[in-house]
Amino acid sequence: MKTSSISAVTRQAVDKCLRQNIPFALYAMPGSEQYTFLASSPTDEEFLNDHQSASGAFEISFFAHSNPYPIIILPSYNAADVLALPDSLKYPGADTYPAIQSTSAITYMAQVHELAKVARTLHGKVVLSRIISGSTHDKTPLEVAMTYFEGQCDTLRYMFFTQETGLWIGATPELLVSFRPQPASDDRGTISTMALAGTRPHSSDDNEDAWDDKNVAEQQFVIRHISSCLHDAGLDAAETQDYTLKLKNVEHICSMFTADGTLSQALKLREALDPTPAVGGYPTDAAIDLINFFETHERFCYAGTINIRDTDGIGFSTFVNLRSMLIAPENDGDYRSSSRYNIYVGGGITASSNPESEWSETAGKASLMLDALTCENEAANTPAITLYDQISIEAQEPSYSQSGTL
Repeated sequence: MKTSSISAVTRQAVDKCLRQNIPFALYAMPGSEQYTFLASSPTDEEFLNDHQSASGAFEISFFAHSNPYPIIILPSYNAADVLALPDSLKYPGADTYPAIQSTSAITYMAQVHELAKVARTLHGKVVLSRIISGSTHDKTPLEVAMTYFEGQCDTLRYMFFTQETGLWIGATPELLVSFRPQPASDDRGTISTMALAGTRPHSSDDNEDAWDDKNVAEQQFVIRHISSCLHDAGLDAAETQDYTLKLKNVEHICSMFTADGTLSQALKLREALDPTPAVGGYPTDAAIDLINFFETHERFCYAGTINIRDTDGIGFSTFVNLRSMLIAPENDGDYRSSSRYNIYVGGGITASSNPESEWSETAGKASLMLDALTCENEAANTPAITLYDQISIEAQEPSYSQSGTL
């Protein structure tokens, strides 16, 4: 079902799905205000398997392929179909639940301090994430989502629930891979991917400032990785010049790659790119080892992927799950009274990373989500780190050592 706004029927369907734990997705593609709603039953045999020909399906993968197969929401029901389901129907709740404790400023900055030393020695990059945990009252998840989505037309805006994932809300600017079939061809088409890294606050000035060396270096790690994966997939891609992608509250360095190729090449590229250096690091395997060592929270769907199949079943668009939050009810499964949330944000740590700057960058990324939850802005309410704290950072976290290359 597609509408130019969220209809009353769709709102009621989302509410019913949350009350009865029915898997569903609500999303709008970048550049569009048209929202699509779909829902399915977790008892469908198709839902429980890696279904290769699910036209119009919404597919979710955890970070670094930590789930063996995508979790698939089939377009079995539209909003009216959901409202026609019996109210007595209720499926088990989610297997995932938000963490109670946020990542503290001193912990995150200590981790940045240590990772910058590792990166300085081994010439790499690691994307370090953190969580902001809290509760929200008297505001439904759909109200949170629609507030968060305002002014973010350049992103994929999404809200989904399954038993395996729990409820997620996000607005990601990052395309991983898309495949658009050529007319009268099921096998060949246009393959697109994106290098997106570097972050700074959004500027209202039309005169675009040059990016600093740290952010440019981050982008080059991503471009290098994408170029290698394109070559390995046998694709000769055209690359745009770097440009500044201006979002509602932040800006990124962006460049696009396009190539003519086959569906199998597009799938090979998608597998090779996930996770990109923009959400994991570079080189990939060593960066993920460092993430597992330093991060004390589970990423779950954060920095994983969302794949949306075309209704013809051939084309697809895969995005990276960024700027997102995990939400769960606090009282008897009722989201309407009180919900606990984990906001996920992260940043790329390189040899030139400054702990306080990295903390501020992630606070900026979280600000729109906190605003949507009607919470105080963390950036404005977190005390500045004192000189004593900065001197003491090195003692806060265990040292990581590893032979080989980061």
